[in-house]
Amino acid sequence: MLHGENQTRDAPFAAGRKNGVYKPVLFAIATGKKAGKGKKVGIGLIQEPYGGMSGNTGVPLAIAAMMVMNGEISQKGILAPEDCIDPVDFFKKLAPLSGANGIDDILVRHFEDL
Repeated sequence: MLHGENQTRDAPFAAGRKNGVYKPVLFAIATGKKAGKGKKVGIGLIQEPYGGMSGNTGVPLAIAAMMVMNGEISQKGILAPEDCIDPVDFFKKLAPLSGANGIDDILVRHFEDL
């Protein structure tokens, strides 16, 4: 279960809420090593962009297109988003389009040692 400091935050788009604990619909989990020690990191959206699934796909694409137009993404070619988009900048732009005030209002984070 992905959980963290914001797991019980009231969110109007909390489709994944069950028994008072929010389980995000959109999330990523990574495991690996840091300084030789096993780590697991999870991050998920508490509030999704407006528009349901069309918002989940179209809004991030529109944000990336605006970043290209504004010169915030200068690399050329076929790139994975994680190779050319600063995640903090991206989520700062996504927050107001998801009905949130800032990055901490849309993300739930979890870190653990393995």
